[in-house]
Amino acid sequence: MPHVAPSAIESDLVVRMLALNPGMVRARESRVYEPNNQHTLQGTNCYLVGNGARRILIDTGEGKAGFVPHLLDVMRQAGCEMLDAILLTHWHADHVGGVNDIRKALGGNIPVFKKYDPTVQDFDYSGIEDGQLFRTTGATLEAVSTPGHTVDHVAFVLREEKALFTGDMILGCGTAIFDDFASYMDSLRRVRDMSPKYEGGFTRLYCGHGPVVEAAQEKIEYYIKHRQEREAQIMNALTAAKGRTLSAFQITVRVYGVLPLPIFVSAHYNVLHHLSKLTREGRAVLGWVPCSFYLGPERGLNVGCTD
Repeated sequence: MPHVAPSAIESDLVVRMLALNPGMVRARESRVYEPNNQHTLQGTNCYLVGNGARRILIDTGEGKAGFVPHLLDVMRQAGCEMLDAILLTHWHADHVGGVNDIRKALGGNIPVFKKYDPTVQDFDYSGIEDGQLFRTTGATLEAVSTPGHTVDHVAFVLREEKALFTGDMILGCGTAIFDDFASYMDSLRRVRDMSPKYEGGFTRLYCGHGPVVEAAQEKIEYYIKHRQEREAQIMNALTAAKGRTLSAFQITVRVYGVLPLPIFVSAHYNVLHHLSKLTREGRAVLGWVPCSFYLGPERGLNVGCTD
């Protein structure tokens, strides 16, 4: 993986800091299966946005010991005394887990905004609407609803830079997982197609994990193409089986090969969601063997999977 510094001044309006949580992340008790916990790359990126004494923070890390002093030090060096607001891209623990600690440390009831999700009850927050604007000194952020990675996922456009804070929809290195493949693809296409509004597209991507991406539009196109290629590989694996059933595990091995366990778990999760999309499209049917997959002779791709 490329090196990502603990903190960096990324532009006149953006300071990035790592949440001190590389690799594994603890699971929230309210979630049984959270594949995003398997790997956070170099750690979760949190962003201080604006150029005044009060700024906006995007994402808060998972609440690791040492992050609040790290944040306060970065704020001090940047000349930031207080936060106007905290914006959260989505519910995953490595993005929202630091909210309460940050509020306590700064001694104020800092407004927190996140797309509404009734299962998130760890802190008070206000909902985010698509297109909603958040302003601080020197910066205007526009919320863009981008479900797929999670149902509540939101990206933010920094209008002054024509830059996009992608959350976990797009990563600085590697590819992302998703809870709903169809929604995820719709979100990728949506941000790609925003280019006319922003005169040729976004100039850079500030990602939830990994380094800043300078070739923004190219990265978005790559993500779309990559997922389309994965779906084609799944189809090819089923075709090659010549009517024999394959488990999701077997398909994942055939498509991805041998991977470290945490990455394999995420890949397996993505394969299941590819197949779920195909089911919703009417190209999949429920088979007799739980989580068995086969290619039907007349109906195209047929998938048999039970909960």
